Formats: sequence, C-alpha cells, structure tokens
Amino acid sequence: MDQKIKSMYRSAAHLLTNSFVLSKKKEYPQAHVMTAARRGLLRACLRFKPSPGRKFFHYAEFLIMISVRRCIAEEVPESRPVVVEYMPSNIEQQIEEYKASVPEEVRKARQEQRRRDAAKAIQLEKAVKQARLYRKLMKSKIRR
Repeated sequence: MDQKIKSMYRSAAHLLTNSFVLSKKKEYPQAHVMTAARRGLLRACLRFKPSPGRKFFHYAEFLIMISVRRCIAEEVPESRPVVVEYMPSNIEQQIEEYKASVPEEVRKARQEQRRRDAAKAIQLEKAVKQARLYRKLMKSKIRR
C-alpha cells in the first residue's frame, strides 16, 4: 500500500478518537456522535483535493467537527434557538402611539440628520474609490 494512503488512514483513525469527538460522546448519545464523525470523515475523503501545503488531517478535522455539531443541534432540542411567533395584536397601534409621542421638531431633526449622513456616505464612497484608483495606479508604476 502506498505510504501516503497509509498516513491518511492513520490520521483518519486518530481523528475519530480525538478529544473533541470523545468529549461529545460523553455528553450526547455515543452512536449518534460516532455516526456523525464518520459521516464528516467520509465527506472529507470525498472532497479532499491534495495540493502543496494542504494536509488531509486539518481538512478532515474541520469537517468532522462541523458534522458532529450539526448532529448535536438536530438531536438535542435544548441546543436549538427558540423562535417566538407571538406578536401583540395591537402592534400597529403601539407604533402609531410612539410616533405621535415624538415631537415634530425631533422628527424633523432626525430626518435632517439622516439626509446629512447619506450625503457624507456618498462623499466617503467617492473618496474610497479615488484612493483605490490611486493605489492601483501606484502599483502599476512600481511594477514597470
């Protein structure tokens, strides 16, 4: 067997017994965690494209951790975010009351501030474009 393939098998075996997977096996059902780890390892084997400086071990470790975390999020309801679908029936009325409670001068001042901020944003965007063009020009002069 090729030496590279042997080293990949060794690193795969090490990945399935690393501390992250073992710590999750203690907290959650062992069969689910190991299945998720194997699924991540298989995904890494199928997707890995060898290139200089890129190691299978690090790539597979990342995919195994993602797979295990997804498994835990699906299996354990406490780890899922709670979505609250309750909205007061009179929300529009509350918004209108709030708008009415804000004085007209304050509303006009806020609108004026938003307009000035938008104008400043446009000026800043133009300055950034000019700076990028200048930098590009300077790089091209340096290369010549």
